[in-house]
Amino acid sequence: MPLSTSWPYKNRPNASSWLKRPDTVDLSVSSQPLQVADTLQWATRLLTAAGVDSPRLDAELLLGQVLGCDRARLRAFWADDLSAPTARRYAALVQRRAQREPVA
Repeated sequence: MPLSTSWPYKNRPNASSWLKRPDTVDLSVSSQPLQVADTLQWATRLLTAAGVDSPRLDAELLLGQVLGCDRARLRAFWADDLSAPTARRYAALVQRRAQREPVA
């Protein structure tokens, strides 16, 4: 279930429309290829809007769990596309974290 927020995001000329606000995307049904970096940005924004204390760290830890790597290796996958099943698993974890479920 996406979170609602009135968080004012600045539009970047190169930003995909689904990245502009965290509550406007459902990664489980997205038809666009999702790059690791963009997906991490989405998760960080969603967790920030949910009031999570360390949104970037939590987003990276969850993404590392889904990709099977540690945070330090995430940059190696930065431009890679996520498969639909991987994106769905990640979105589910991020949504659970946004509802304040602990990461560890």
